[in-house]
Amino acid sequence: MCGIFGLISKKNTFNENELINKVITMKNALSHRGPDSFGFWTNEESNVVLGHTRLAIIDKSKAGNQPMISKSNRYVIIFNGEIYNHKSLRNKLSNELNQNIYWEGNSDTETLIESIDRWGLEKTLSNAYGMFAFALLDKIKNKLFLVRDRFGEKPLYWGFDKLNNLIFASEISAFKNLETFPCHIDEKAVGLFFKYGYVPYPKCIYKNIKQLDPGKFLEINLNEYKYTSTKFPQEETWWDLNKKFINNIKIKESDEFHINHLEKNLQSVINEFSLADVPIGTFLSGGIDSSLITAILQSTSKRRIKTFTISFPEEKSKTNPFDESIHATNVANFLGTDHLNIPLTEKNIIEIIPKMADVYSEPFSDPSQIPTTLLCESVRNQNIIVALSGDGGDELFGGYTRHKFIPIIFKYGKYLRPEFRKFLSFSIENLPIPEFGLNKDKLQKLANAVQSSDNLINIYENIISLWNSPNKVLLNKNHKVFNILDSNSQIYQDFFPSESIMFEDIKNYLVNDILCKIDRASMHFGLETRAPFLDKRIAEIAFKLPLKMKIRNFESKWILKKILNNYLPKNLIETRKKGFSVPISKWLRGPLNEWCNDLLSEELIKKQGYLDFKEIEKIRIKHMSGERDFSAKLWAILMWQNWLLTHKNK
Repeated sequence: MCGIFGLISKKNTFNENELINKVITMKNALSHRGPDSFGFWTNEESNVVLGHTRLAIIDKSKAGNQPMISKSNRYVIIFNGEIYNHKSLRNKLSNELNQNIYWEGNSDTETLIESIDRWGLEKTLSNAYGMFAFALLDKIKNKLFLVRDRFGEKPLYWGFDKLNNLIFASEISAFKNLETFPCHIDEKAVGLFFKYGYVPYPKCIYKNIKQLDPGKFLEINLNEYKYTSTKFPQEETWWDLNKKFINNIKIKESDEFHINHLEKNLQSVINEFSLADVPIGTFLSGGIDSSLITAILQSTSKRRIKTFTISFPEEKSKTNPFDESIHATNVANFLGTDHLNIPLTEKNIIEIIPKMADVYSEPFSDPSQIPTTLLCESVRNQNIIVALSGDGGDELFGGYTRHKFIPIIFKYGKYLRPEFRKFLSFSIENLPIPEFGLNKDKLQKLANAVQSSDNLINIYENIISLWNSPNKVLLNKNHKVFNILDSNSQIYQDFFPSESIMFEDIKNYLVNDILCKIDRASMHFGLETRAPFLDKRIAEIAFKLPLKMKIRNFESKWILKKILNNYLPKNLIETRKKGFSVPISKWLRGPLNEWCNDLLSEELIKKQGYLDFKEIEKIRIKHMSGERDFSAKLWAILMWQNWLLTHKNK
C-alpha cells in the first residue's frame, strides 16, 4: 500500500529542480499513505515526474522501493495496492516463456512490471488479482498509463492545473499545496454530495479533476500532449462490471455444490490475502462476513490471529442496537483469536471529529466514518499493518435489508393509487417505535420509497439519497444534479429486482461509500486493509449464483451462513444484522451539540455562500427537539461545513 502522484507538463514549462520541488510538495501531503520510504523519477526532457510514498508490506527491502524500472529499462511504474496472486504469476510467466527469470526481490510490484514488459498491459491486468491504482510509463512509445482496479478499492484522481499540466494522485490533498492548482469547487459535485453523502466517480469536489473509473485506464501520448482542462483524454475499459455481471450465466447445480465450491475458493483466496511480511489481523464485528473471513483465516493459522471490534461502553441500554462487541467477543472466544474491544467514548468522538476533513480529503458523510477511523487508528497502534475485512459481502451476497424489501415495495406498490401510497408512506414514517437514531432514519427513507413504488430506480434512489432534491438546502436553487443510475440499463430488464439492486450497490454505493471510507481511514494511519470478498474469483462466483443461494425464505446471505455453519455454532450465526451503525442522532443532541451549533451558525453559513440558512435551521431545530430524526442530513451538512473550513484554510 502506498501513495502515488505525478505531473506531466508541456515541454520547457519547468526545469528539473522545479519538477522535483513539485513532487516533494505532493509527497508531503501523502506521507501517511506511505511512511516507510519516498522516491521519485523524472525523464530527460524534464516534463514528467513520478512520485511514490511506500508502506512496505511484501519484501520490505530496498528491492521493493519505487519508482521501479523494468529490467529492460523500458517501463517505469509507481504502484499502490497488492497483487495477491503474484507468486503464481511469476510461475506462469516463467512457464509460458519457457525460461527462468531472475528476480531482484519478492515484491508484487516487480512481478507486475516484469509481466507487463513480457505480456503487455492488458494481458497482465486480466491475469492479476488484486486491488491497485498505478501509473506506468512506456519509455519506448513515450506514453503514460493510469490504471485503476476492478472494483475501485484504490483511489486515483487526475486532471489539470491552471497551466494545463496533467496532475494525478491517490488523494486530492496532494494537489492543494501546488501553487498552480486553482482549488475551485465544482458546484455540480456539491449537489451530488448533498444528494448521496459522497462525491461519486467520475466527479471530484474540484473543477478540472476527475476520479478514474474502476476497471478503466487512461492512455496519454507524451509525443503529442494536446490535452487541456476543456479536452480531457478518453478513459478506456479493461474490465467491464456491466458485462461481467450481465453476461454470467447462472450455474444450475445443487446447494451442496455451490456451498463447497464457494468455500474452497474462499479458503484459497484468504490464504493468498494473508501473505505479508508484517503483522496481520482482522476486523471482527461478529456479523456473517467478518466472522467467516476470521474463521477461515484462524482455521489455517498456527497462531492465534488478532481480531478487533469497536464497542460503545457509554450506551447502557440493554436493547442497544449499535454495540456489537459482546457478540464479537463470543465469536472470537469460540474461534480462539486474540481479541481486543476498542471503546468509542464521548471523549473519542470529540477528538476524532476535527480530523475528518483531513482523513477524507474530500467531503464525505457516512456517520460510520467515526468508528471506522478510530478502529483503524487503534489497530495500527497495536502494531498491526494489515487487516482483513468483510467488505463486499453484503453487496455480492444480498446482505442489505433493501435487497429484500425493495422488491416487495415494487411488486405491490406499483398497483396502488398515488393517494394511497401517500397515506401508507405517512403511516410508516409515524410508526410508534423506539427511536434508535438510524432505525428511525431508515423508516423515513422507507416511507419516501413507498411514495415512488411504481418505479424500481426511484425506490432505490429514495433509499440511498439524503435529499431527492439537494436544491432545497443549497443557496443556488437552479442547480441541476445528474442521476448516477442508468434507468435504461439491461440489468432492470433481465434480472430479478433484488439482483438489480445488488448490481447498483456494487457499482455505486460500494465504491463511493464503503471502499472510500475504509481506504481513507486506514491509509491515514498507514494501515492496509484487504477485502477477500472483492477478489475477482469470489466476485465472479457470486455473479453466477442463482438468487436463491443468496436470499432464501427472506433470509439474507444464505450461502455464507451455510459455510459459516462449518466453523461456528448456530447461536453465534443467527443474529440480527446491525451494520456498522452509530448513535449519531443521540450524539448530535448530546456531546456534539455545541460543535453542531457552531458550524451551523447563521453568520458562518451566510458568509460561506453555499447553503440556505433558513432550511438548515429548520432541520436543526426539528432534530434537536426530537420531532424528527434528521441525523443523516445534519451529518452531511456538518461534514460539508467541516471540510469547507479546512479547505479554505489550506
